[in-house]
Order: sequence, then structure tokens, then C-alpha cells
Amino acid sequence: MSVYLQPRNPIGNLNILEFPYTPQLEYSHDVKYDAYSLTHTNYQPYAFVKSENPTISMSCKFSAHTTDHFRMSERAIRFLRTYSKMNYGRTDPDRGQPPRILRLFAYGQQMFNDVPVVISKFSMTFPEDVDYVQGEFSNDNKITGITARDPGKPSNQRGSDPRQQGAGYGQSAARDSVGNPNRIDKQSYSLALPVIFTINISLLVQQNLSKTVNEFNIHDFASGSLVRKGYI
Repeated sequence: MSVYLQPRNPIGNLNILEFPYTPQLEYSHDVKYDAYSLTHTNYQPYAFVKSENPTISMSCKFSAHTTDHFRMSERAIRFLRTYSKMNYGRTDPDRGQPPRILRLFAYGQQMFNDVPVVISKFSMTFPEDVDYVQGEFSNDNKITGITARDPGKPSNQRGSDPRQQGAGYGQSAARDSVGNPNRIDKQSYSLALPVIFTINISLLVQQNLSKTVNEFNIHDFASGSLVRKGYI
């Protein structure tokens, strides 16, 4: 079952965040009540205040053992960094716009379908006890090759120039997706990722208030017809 995040107004080519492995998703919905402070009673009555916005937490595994998986992992990190930031800077004509609202799709149309969410937090750990894979990128951000890296060996084993690293990790030289040796461009850029790692993502549901007032009805919600429209 596919699980993905998708902005309606994407930035550049970051138009979708897909997951190579099915993520673990935790969904919670809190209801807030306040207690009346009555004297001489054993049971305080509660008054309904509001239903809190649902929160969604995702634990997503990524890997970097192949060129395709490395590319997907790098793109996921770039996606999360981008869509957790606002438009900013004098050169940005849309400066001041808050981070984009994303749409969550998961587990079918009757579970999470077109749910508007914002990224409230994401985190990942660079572990010390796994192998790393180093990727080389050209100026146009295309992967020119990946190289396995042994974390137990110093990063300057082949000298201080990072462009000389790669074959010095006890592995083969960088190779492209079809297995041909790559000559590392002088203007290339490197990125090292764990061969397997987890990214944790926290999402907040952000409904359009005007749309909600005009569309929501508890009877339609109970029938399931509103779930397909992103109400959870």
C-alpha cells in the first residue's frame, strides 16, 4: 500500500515524497474537557472544550545501498528540509509565505486520503555502527557515482582532499548505475549517508477553516463520505 506526501504547489522538482519501505505511522486525536470545580461532590462534571487537531508521526526507513536508493534518500532529506521552511530573502518574490501545506495519502481512500498536513518536526540519526555510502554529485545535482565507506577508517586515509576519498575505504572505486567506473569531476560534490537509517517525521493536520465550516457535517463524517475529502 503506497504512502506518500505531496504538495499542491511544489517547489522545483520536489513534487512528491515516496518511501522505499512502508513507514510506521502513529495517529492520535485528543479531546479536551475542562472540569467544573464544584464543592461537596465526589464526581466533578466535565465540560467539552474542543477536539484537538489530529497529530501524525511517521517512522520511515531509508537505505543507500544502491544508486536508486541513495538518490531517493538524498531527495527525501532535501524534501523535508525544503518544506519545513518559509519563503525568505530579498531575491524571493514570494518571501513571507509560510511553509507549504502537504497532502498525505496512506492506506487507501477511507483512511488517509488528501489529508492537509504541515511538517512540525523531522529528525534522523547518523549512527556510528553501520557502513556509510558516499555519493558524488555534479553541478546539476545528478549522481555521478557512489562508493561504499567503512566507518572504522579515517576519512582522510587517502589525503585531505575529499575528491580523493572513496577508493581508499577498502572498496571499489565509484561506479555509476550500470557499473562503469566514474571519473570524479573536479566540480563534484559529495554526500555520505548510512547504508540504512530512519527518519522520524511529525505532522500536524491543517484544515482550511472556511472550507471546513461549509463542508463538515457529523452525519456525513460518520457515514465515511468526508474521509475521502481529507477529514480524519
